[in-house]
Amino acid sequence: GELFEADDMRRTATLLCGLALAACANAAVAPRSFSLVRASVRACALPSVGPPSATVPVPSVAFTVVQLKAELRREIASSSTGDMSRVHALCDRLAAAQPAAGDADVEASLQGDWLTLASSVTITQRPSIPLKFLTFGALPMTSVLVDAWYNRVSNGRYTLVPVVRGAEGAPLAGVALSGPCAFRDSARPSVCTVSFESAQLVPALGLDGLPCAASLATCLQLGGEAAAANADMKVPFAKAMEAFIDVKFIDDELRVHVGQSGEIYVLERVAGRLPVLLD
Repeated sequence: GELFEADDMRRTATLLCGLALAACANAAVAPRSFSLVRASVRACALPSVGPPSATVPVPSVAFTVVQLKAELRREIASSSTGDMSRVHALCDRLAAAQPAAGDADVEASLQGDWLTLASSVTITQRPSIPLKFLTFGALPMTSVLVDAWYNRVSNGRYTLVPVVRGAEGAPLAGVALSGPCAFRDSARPSVCTVSFESAQLVPALGLDGLPCAASLATCLQLGGEAAAANADMKVPFAKAMEAFIDVKFIDDELRVHVGQSGEIYVLERVAGRLPVLLD
């Protein structure tokens, strides 16, 4: 704005001085006065600075990603359960800014523990879920409350861990759904295929990092005879359940992926230990 104003002032001053010069010539003023006016014209007719460049500086990809991640976190914290449209839009923008398919090794980036921050899958939004539904029919119909959804990817295995309780205020327990995973399609380097093989009830950890006795009792109660039949409370599936995730964005903090049903998940990397005991 200042550049344009200065340029306009110069042009206006030049015009006024030019008009004065013409007036002096027509009036046949004294030569000295005529020279002063001419000098004023030269002084006003400075080189134009012109308009600023039309090229607008483009923020770096890293800066854009940082902004989008912060905005996504704010939206997840403030959005209502029923409206995920804004979260979806931000996930799309994040994936476009830094697509996971461009990662040299998505599989390596996927390793570690994750906590689900948001999901458009209805099951993650229900207050009470039959355990049988969570475990592909392996465990009883006992209804549980889901506190959180964790995920571990390690050594070629993918483990989904909903942390549940039998009732409000009851001790927590984990339900580990696990199986081998692999990136099988070189044409789709961001797609990880998972074959879930078993469900296992795992105890929550106490403040000392050891399995909580009350949680062990919860595992036995929730798992019933199916879980009690095995010392590790692991129940194998009669048939492996195939699934896949398509990683759209991933870095050292956040991950966005789409499941085979087309639903979007946003996960945060967990730096410390999980609240339940996993192998």
